[in-house]
Amino acid sequence: MQEFFAALWLLKNPDKIRDVFQQCLTEEKKHMKHLIPFMCRLLTDKSPSLMKHLTPAQQLKNTSDWFFEELITTFSPPLSKKDIGDSEDSGLDVDILFLCQCFYESQCPEACICFLKKLDYHLDLSGESLKFYLCSAVAYVVTQSKERKISLNLEDVMVSEQGMRQLLGCLQNVQWCGPLPRQLWEIFLLSEDRWQMDHTSLLSLDGNQLHLPVEGKRRLFERAVKVMQKITTQLNVCLHWDRKTPACQSLCESLLEALPFIRSLRYVAFVFV
Repeated sequence: MQEFFAALWLLKNPDKIRDVFQQCLTEEKKHMKHLIPFMCRLLTDKSPSLMKHLTPAQQLKNTSDWFFEELITTFSPPLSKKDIGDSEDSGLDVDILFLCQCFYESQCPEACICFLKKLDYHLDLSGESLKFYLCSAVAYVVTQSKERKISLNLEDVMVSEQGMRQLLGCLQNVQWCGPLPRQLWEIFLLSEDRWQMDHTSLLSLDGNQLHLPVEGKRRLFERAVKVMQKITTQLNVCLHWDRKTPACQSLCESLLEALPFIRSLRYVAFVFV
């Protein structure tokens, strides 16, 4: 509630917003960033009708005209996570997920496109833990990109079951190439609460093809075999190989067990960065 009323006060005093943005970049006041999504929600055209009784509609529109551009300029992270590490001394504690949350609250497609252009249409979410709400925010931003497909990095990402369904729903706007198919299959197969979920959505994205690394946990390959056994038609298996790592014993054993269910087997050489 405190953040909500602070956001409301700022929208009634828009000349203070830029100063608050700058304060959010400092270590001692970085917690103030949590009021920004409330401002995004109140600025949307779908905001509650009671807002017009608190702040003149024209004032809200005037603020909205510059607010999101200022938000992107102030908080957009560097293009790579390697660069983010260099900014630790600045106290910057705003990431891609936070900005996706802001744009999801705003329901502003134009702001999403401006943000994606800033990132050269590359969303690096590696190492993140994505619950349903955050997956919904990411999916919303991704689906706004109609003219250009987005590069998505989900390396070592943890996703909830409901969140996974949100991500699967926006993949038509994502580049289906590089390590992404393997990343999604690993997320799917290694999750304790999801690996038995309907897998047809993943298979339909890439010609009935299942993507696996050449090295991984035994559980990953055992569950891959179980998926193959459930399919009435033989699958095409694609093994992702980084040119240096030999195939692990668990993979070899699983492939031998799954041979009756495999139509074709191919390698994709890829250097992981």
